Amino acid sequence: MPPRKLLSSEEIAHLNHAIDESAELKRHAFGRTDDQGRKSEICVWNHPGDDVLGTVSRTRKVALTAQQVLRGSHRAGRIVHTTVGEQAAADPARVRHLSRVCPRDLVQMRAGDALFFHCNLLHCSANNDSDRRRFALIAAFNQRANDPLWEHHHPRYTRLEMVPNDALLKCTRLNSSSDKWFVDPDADTSYANNETDSTATADGAA
Repeated sequence: MPPRKLLSSEEIAHLNHAIDESAELKRHAFGRTDDQGRKSEICVWNHPGDDVLGTVSRTRKVALTAQQVLRGSHRAGRIVHTTVGEQAAADPARVRHLSRVCPRDLVQMRAGDALFFHCNLLHCSANNDSDRRRFALIAAFNQRANDPLWEHHHPRYTRLEMVPNDALLKCTRLNSSSDKWFVDPDADTSYANNETDSTATADGAA
């Protein structure tokens, strides 16, 4: 059972307001389609910043959430990612094989809930076919010891300034006062338009 109410209803409303009203988010957002032509709006940045959306990722209680996981798949190690449509996904062939031996757990989540899991655990969420919006706010963290050896398009180690849990509701900035290093999709070298096996995507990806 995932921890319930990691974020309160008031904090969820605060985040939704920031997503709706942030000029930075609107200016730097871009679309990526999957193999079925469905488009997701994405906004990616490399430093958290001191706005509402950056503050939540620096609180001591935040973790990535998901709706489906392949139990035990993290024991297979890191799965190389490729592109499915224009979106990044774990290698569909590996996912397909692992799904035969790793049970698929459906995690019933409610607004404010969280799920803590190993970084290599394969996870995904189903298509949002409802009439309600679904936001995914993903905060990725890296260890100081994992600083890249060569200059890289991702930032080198910078200290994460943690904030107390009540900092989220106290923060009123919709746009950061510091440079968040937003990703330009036209210069994003993480994305490569690789050909993928379109028949292998039905198993889902992480």
